[in-house]
Amino acid sequence: MKNRRFLKSALQKSLNAPDVSGEDRIFSALIDDLGLFYQAAEYAADAEPCFVHPRLLKKLQSAACFDASNAKTFAAEFAQYCHDFGENIVMPDETSAVKKIKKDYNLSCVNRQTAQRRITATRIFPSEYLTNLFAADKIYANIYQRLKESLQKAPATQEIVFMEEFRRTYNESIRCLQPADLLFIANKRLFKKYTHKLLAQVFQNQPIDLNDVLSLPFRGQELPFLRAYINRYRAHLLQTAACINRLCGKPELIGMAQLLLTDSKRFKRLFRDFYNCRADADTDDLLALNRAFVQIHRRLAIMHYLSASANALENQNLRPQDVKQQPELPAVSPQDELKKIEILLQKGQKDPDPKSKLAQICLRAHRDFSASVNHFEDLWIKFRGLSPR
Repeated sequence: MKNRRFLKSALQKSLNAPDVSGEDRIFSALIDDLGLFYQAAEYAADAEPCFVHPRLLKKLQSAACFDASNAKTFAAEFAQYCHDFGENIVMPDETSAVKKIKKDYNLSCVNRQTAQRRITATRIFPSEYLTNLFAADKIYANIYQRLKESLQKAPATQEIVFMEEFRRTYNESIRCLQPADLLFIANKRLFKKYTHKLLAQVFQNQPIDLNDVLSLPFRGQELPFLRAYINRYRAHLLQTAACINRLCGKPELIGMAQLLLTDSKRFKRLFRDFYNCRADADTDDLLALNRAFVQIHRRLAIMHYLSASANALENQNLRPQDVKQQPELPAVSPQDELKKIEILLQKGQKDPDPKSKLAQICLRAHRDFSASVNHFEDLWIKFRGLSPR
């Protein structure tokens, strides 16, 4: 029972505060003054920042509670980790063999308890998933580069894509109604006000710093139980700001964007005329490709969030507080101990706990990403006039 409570707490902490430090990632973290977590793509700087939707976070928290009580392999591996943690056998870390294992498995140090902690984490966050993520990053980079080059070759269509993205993002944000809006009706007005200010800023050819956007206040942010509500407002504002950044140096587009905020019907007519004047034979295909990329982008962001949660679980939250750790005990036979550690690390590459709901969510996230990639590639074949795969 004690271990179950600890594991539940460790999983929930990891989901609420994922660890993004010390890794070469496509996505980097943006943290606001409330400690809320968002992600921006460093590789695709003009792509929208992403956030974990409150409904998804609630589903993940529920899965964490289930796994802490029902994932028996997870609990058994943690119990073994507690034993190894207390025993505290250490290895010399200067040998070439130890350095190789440290590099191959991305470990901070090589010993039995660290290896066992890795196994415990992979019962919930499968090692297969992390391997998939590395490959997914390469696929994402390739798709982004192809789409970017295609849009640059069609500047008129690129401007249509920029305006369409701003229109879609702003309308999704301003039309999103949450129960707390009944009490904090000023937040919609604040959102529109901030959007006006950001458009005025890029009109002066001053790009927007997304960290500055996170400092803009919303009503109700001082109330802890409204964190998810504020998270969604700030995330939508970040996404809108990213779209506005694309309009920097394009006064005609900025003027059209401002019109959307003041007269949506007139904007609709103007945007239709704008589209008809600039569209060519490839415009619809490129718009469809861009929409498909947005889905790929969002799904990869979720994969990175889950990976960062796995890092937090393994490196920060799986350290038991009430297990007495003996003084360091150097391995009697380092070579034999190293073989045991390698066997443990190889065990960590095997299947996750079959009852783990978090493991299933991770694997489903990769399948969803792959489906989005396949959809993009089908559209790409149509766009380029290539033979079907």
